[in-house]
Amino acid sequence: MKTLRFLIPVLALLLALTLATAPMAEAQSGNVWRLDFFNNTFLIAPPVFSMQSSFINFNWGLGSPAPQVPVDFFSGRFTTDASFAGGMWTFSVVADDGFTLRVDDVIYIDTYNAPQPGKSFAADVPLTQGVHRVQVDYNEQTGQAYVSVNWFFSKPLPPGVLPPAPTPPPVSNVPTGQSPYSSASVVTRYGDYTPCIQQQIHQSNCFVSDGAWDSPNLGSIQMEPQIVLWRNCTANQQITQQLFPGQPAVPTVCSRTLAGFFPM
Repeated sequence: MKTLRFLIPVLALLLALTLATAPMAEAQSGNVWRLDFFNNTFLIAPPVFSMQSSFINFNWGLGSPAPQVPVDFFSGRFTTDASFAGGMWTFSVVADDGFTLRVDDVIYIDTYNAPQPGKSFAADVPLTQGVHRVQVDYNEQTGQAYVSVNWFFSKPLPPGVLPPAPTPPPVSNVPTGQSPYSSASVVTRYGDYTPCIQQQIHQSNCFVSDGAWDSPNLGSIQMEPQIVLWRNCTANQQITQQLFPGQPAVPTVCSRTLAGFFPM
């Protein structure tokens, strides 16, 4: 009986500790993430691989998420609509290389263009009770590739604290995903690529073979990544160059359409 009287308080304490810590440990339990991966570091569509996951905690080492995704110079967009109790929530992210954390279209952490591989970042996010959109944009340059995202309830909202308004998009006349260094119009021996630049679509949509014996065919053009930097160039020409302001120069190769460069 003495043993039983001793065990009852101990078991009650263990149960209380378990219940107290369960909401934090299961912060992402039941969520469904959509993961889209791109064969470039600029999230330029279309994705080459998509999947669903109940968590974001991946370590691809020197590899990649799928055979369709290159081991270097790829990116991913991860989104989920998750239910939250009202209060202050702490979000944490660690990645190699860069990432941007958005909650309801508000940017809370952004290392996308200035990666700090391996460093853990955290941000307190005030949320009302209900469903909120969480989005993480991720890019991998070279070497190791990993990303982990988590959150937990930290405290009730102080009186008068409201979630901030969505972060406005950057002011730019350049379509999303298109390099500001691109030419507005490009014409080559394989067609006029101006419509593809204006609509920001793959170069195969503007390709016209000139009928020469050494001309590329439509199938080979469709296999290419989408052009990022539109300008006349020599087929298969390789240049290390900056594609976007504030981002490092990357190896690029000229499309066989002669209409511009995409990342290698």
